[in-house]
Amino acid sequence: MKRIFLIGFMGAGKSTLGPPLAKALEWSFTELDHHIEMAEGASIPDIFSKKGETYFREAERKALRRTILLEEAVIACGGGTPCFFDNIEWMNANGMVIWLKEDNEVLAGRLAKETTSRPLLKGLTHHELVQYVTGLSAVREKFYSRAGSVVESPTVEKILDHIK
Repeated sequence: MKRIFLIGFMGAGKSTLGPPLAKALEWSFTELDHHIEMAEGASIPDIFSKKGETYFREAERKALRRTILLEEAVIACGGGTPCFFDNIEWMNANGMVIWLKEDNEVLAGRLAKETTSRPLLKGLTHHELVQYVTGLSAVREKFYSRAGSVVESPTVEKILDHIK
């Protein structure tokens, strides 16, 4: 195992749990979004607003493929990364994929603070946010469930136990 891909819905803890997980493993940590922003010379919200989601997903796919150059790395993927192209199959073939599975109510609560900074959540009311999370989680679950591992209500300790 040379890399661990953390997948899951927005707010599941990929960016929060990834750094301490990497530290515990004595590995590096990176976010796929950072690689996209570096390659594109623009922020994720700017890419979405100026070039659209289709362009973003292609840039995301290319950035994901470039992670093959990383070894002993924990990689936090965007919530939609496993849901496009053959990304989930590629991740499973090139590392350990862990789905950080969290309750939809918990996700909506965490995301309520970020409706202005996340492109897919802009302008949603709390009620709309709960509906959005519930609906999109149901759609994405068929992709997330292809991960080699699932950790529910994740913590660093639970992920480490799962890896062992």
